[in-house]
Amino acid sequence: MYRLRHIFLSGFYVFLPAILIFRQPDFGSALILIALWGGVLIISGIKLRHFLILVLCGLLVLALSWSFLLKEYQKERIVTFLVPQIDPLGMSWNQTQAKIAIGSGGIFGQGMGKGSQTQYGFLPEPHTDFIFSAIAEEFGLIGIAVLLFLLTTLIWRIMRIAILAQSNFSRLAIWQAVYNRFNCRADSKKLAQMETEYWELVKSRTTPFPETISVLEKLAKEFQLGMITNTQGQKSSGTHRIALFPDIEKFFETIIIAGESGLPPKPDSKPFLLCLEKMNIKPAEAIYVGDDFEKDVCGAADSGLHPVWIKHSLVKRSWPDSETHTHASVITNLNELFEISIDKV
Repeated sequence: MYRLRHIFLSGFYVFLPAILIFRQPDFGSALILIALWGGVLIISGIKLRHFLILVLCGLLVLALSWSFLLKEYQKERIVTFLVPQIDPLGMSWNQTQAKIAIGSGGIFGQGMGKGSQTQYGFLPEPHTDFIFSAIAEEFGLIGIAVLLFLLTTLIWRIMRIAILAQSNFSRLAIWQAVYNRFNCRADSKKLAQMETEYWELVKSRTTPFPETISVLEKLAKEFQLGMITNTQGQKSSGTHRIALFPDIEKFFETIIIAGESGLPPKPDSKPFLLCLEKMNIKPAEAIYVGDDFEKDVCGAADSGLHPVWIKHSLVKRSWPDSETHTHASVITNLNELFEISIDKV
């Protein structure tokens, strides 16, 4: 969750040090810093339109920099990266030696500490810039295959966890943990502040339906009320989004936080069945009201509850076609629950 101003503010924080780094001059580190900023924007859920605008702006800045800012040796590095064979004994010397090192490794490599390119100084910076070539020369195709497999697995796991995270804060926290893993110091106070600001934003953008309190008051007098909510990346377990609204929370005798402490998130049946178990209610005796078709309606139906799909009239959303989902009752206002609850429970 972000606003357009967040892009400009974060961009200011990034480009200020990037400009200073560029003037060192350290063009490569400046590009890495900007690339990291772009990565954070992507995992934060930036809109495609905004992202494409930033890419176009970046290309424009790069074109202007080529004409007015970049020095000759910086241009040579870019050219040799794009066309490495242009000057094998001059500008492209490093790339040429890297290729020789990779090729000389063969299938099984020359052995640890026995690579000629690496040990005799032909390969520049073998412990940092050209570490991949050094590994390929000494451990061969088998070694780099294992290395690429491990790196691919690590990146896939990171991206999978980040993409499946239920909130913007969760995605940022995951990447913060990655930075910690690579010995970058985490600013725990700033991270806590980010979460606090996130939850304040959630509360400011969440408005209960006008009839919510009155309907809950009537239902609580006749029925047991429980709630199942997926975790939203909160800073401590057992907390949930409805806790932001104590006037609503008080009506629920059982609240299940799915997606933490080993309990899978909705639409898995386990959180639904756990809630019913705590309330001592059989699935056939309960209805479940939710607005998310996959997580709420399908999850409740698969767990044996009668699902009620609320497509509230005040919510402007592109709802799925209800005619193709005949197993759920559909309401557009919470007051309509009283017309179906007696018949269904």
